[in-house]
Amino acid sequence: MSKGDDTKYKNEQKTANGVVKLASLLQKVLETGRTNNVEMSEVSRYLNYYVKTQLDDSCMYLDYIIYNKSEDGFKQLKSELVKIFDDINEILANGYEKLVAPNGSVDKNLFEQLIQIDTEITVISNMIRNVLGNVKDCGEITKQGIKEMSDMINELAVHVNERKKILK
Repeated sequence: MSKGDDTKYKNEQKTANGVVKLASLLQKVLETGRTNNVEMSEVSRYLNYYVKTQLDDSCMYLDYIIYNKSEDGFKQLKSELVKIFDDINEILANGYEKLVAPNGSVDKNLFEQLIQIDTEITVISNMIRNVLGNVKDCGEITKQGIKEMSDMINELAVHVNERKKILK
């Protein structure tokens, strides 16, 4: 195995181990209703990194599309996406640690709701990234495709607002 392949393998293993650890932490909290701020800040940090990566890729694809293709529909989408991406970056900075009471207990219902909302945010962010990547590669999108992107952005905004309400 060459050095580059070895490094890539180690990074993949590190990521896989992080996901397993994250899932284990979340499952423990759901079962026991107890945790600490350190564990929850680790969950927030991992989620923030994952979503930020998706958002950065989406912005990169969108910039490429606007610069290299003459798709006017994307200029409006970009302003909507930038606004919602800024909101997402703001609300993901912390969150799970806010649910931890001083005695280490966690409201399981709020915790489950937050996990569900964050799952939706990550899935929709990933879908947006994939659509933009496909448009970048193939170079075309229909009016229907732009409408679907707009609908995804609106759905993302709804989930961002739900997350804000839970963490107030």
